[in-house]
Amino acid sequence: MSAHEPTVGVIGLRYGRAHIPAFQASDCKVVAGCQRDQAGAKAIADRDGVPRVYGSWEQMLDEARPEIVVIATPPVTHHAMVLQGRRRPRSPIACAPRPCSTRSSSRPRVARGST
Repeated sequence: MSAHEPTVGVIGLRYGRAHIPAFQASDCKVVAGCQRDQAGAKAIADRDGVPRVYGSWEQMLDEARPEIVVIATPPVTHHAMVLQGRRRPRSPIACAPRPCSTRSSSRPRVARGST
C-alpha cells in the first residue's frame, strides 16, 4: 500500500456505486458520494463504508474535496460538471464512464484540472 491513498468522490451513486469497490481495492479512499435520493445514497454509503453523503455535487466537491471524481450521471450533465469542477481551488480529476453508442468516441473521457 502506498503512503498516500488518493481520495474519491462519486456523483450519482445509483450507477456509480459499482465503482466504489474497484477504487477501494486499488488503494483509494472513497470519501463521499452524492445523489438526490438521500435515503438511497445513505444505504449505499453505509453498505460500502463511504463516510459522507451529499445531495449536491457542488457541496461534495467543496466540502469533501476528493482528488478523483466519478461522474455517473446522465451524459448530458457531464460537461457542465467537469467545467465547474475545474473552477474549484483544488480541482479534481474527473472521469465519466463512456456512453454506450457506436457514434461515441472509444476513448475514456478524463479531465484533469490544476491542483
